[in-house]
Amino acid sequence: MNMNITSILALFGGGGVIIIGISSWISKLISSGIIESYRASNQKQIELLKSELAALKEISLRNSNAQFKLYTELWNTLQDLKSIGDRLWERVSSNEVELFSKVLIEAQIAINRGRLILREEHYLKLITIFKSFNNYRIGKKRLSEIRSEQEWQENIRISLEKNIHKQIINNRENKENYDNLLDEILINFKKTLGFR
Repeated sequence: MNMNITSILALFGGGGVIIIGISSWISKLISSGIIESYRASNQKQIELLKSELAALKEISLRNSNAQFKLYTELWNTLQDLKSIGDRLWERVSSNEVELFSKVLIEAQIAINRGRLILREEHYLKLITIFKSFNNYRIGKKRLSEIRSEQEWQENIRISLEKNIHKQIINNRENKENYDNLLDEILINFKKTLGFR
């Protein structure tokens, strides 16, 4: 039973060939329509997904810019406090003490605003250091007064020298703690902002 195309055509006749041709054409037509319908449906979904992706990208960009601005403002305020503290450490003057007090208040406000982005442990350490800085400020002011008044020359006593020395040691420890914490916060900020 070896049938070839000629045998099949003879079996069905010319009408069979026409029916086979028409059914082939109809199946191609139907499959083309289904494919086009599917393609149009997918294209709508693709456009919808592109639109959603663009909206998410815009939101992400806005959040990223706002986060960067907040990190930058907080970092600048903390660095201002560090710079003034460094100058105050080198040379005590009433102007520097007043400037330190002003920037300390600004830094306290900045960390409260920036608490959203600060790690809780950094926030708590900053609060503790800022409390110490209030004592640092008071100690520096007192040192300035002692050094500038006749009290220094008239009332030099061992206890006074010990208190001054103790205050200097406390101030140094506070300054070093702040410097170390700033280094830790910087690493965290860079990591969070992707600046590694």
